[in-house]
Amino acid sequence: MPHLLWDMFVQANDRNYAYPIMGAIRFLRVLGALITLIFPAIYVALVAVNPEILKIELALSIAQSREGIPYPPFVEITIMLLIIELIIEASIRLPLSIGPTVTMVGGIVIGQAVVDAKLVSNLLIIIVAATSIANSTVVGFQNALILRLLKYVVVIFASIYGVLGILSGLVFISAYFVYAWG
Repeated sequence: MPHLLWDMFVQANDRNYAYPIMGAIRFLRVLGALITLIFPAIYVALVAVNPEILKIELALSIAQSREGIPYPPFVEITIMLLIIELIIEASIRLPLSIGPTVTMVGGIVIGQAVVDAKLVSNLLIIIVAATSIANSTVVGFQNALILRLLKYVVVIFASIYGVLGILSGLVFISAYFVYAWG
């Protein structure tokens, strides 16, 4: 757990920038944390539980991209998020000379292979990539780790209650932060 919530978004060298740039950088970090928590849950909520929220054209496009996929969206996103977690953990332990290369090639090869095998949809690959990039905006490994774990809580709530579950998950996380620091 971060000592203070603001520790997730502030670095010591932020003060070297002008106030508007410093504010923009911190805003991007907060946005990255929200994307990390919400994007996978939105996919599950809108595809599995509340597809009626989407416009007809978008719903048909998503349904077409999911055609032939044997898993429900919750299982699909859980598998892909766990694979990305394994890639991230492997890249941390690999030597610096080959770690980024293995991560990049592994992500591309695995992503293309699972889409070609019709195990996940194209849209899910985009969401998982955006989520893993957004998670990297948070300051500190421990802070990013707590977000990596809490996104599963929000996904579980979204798979049960849909969009209301996303809000319930965020309230649960906020209550947990208040309790942990209170």
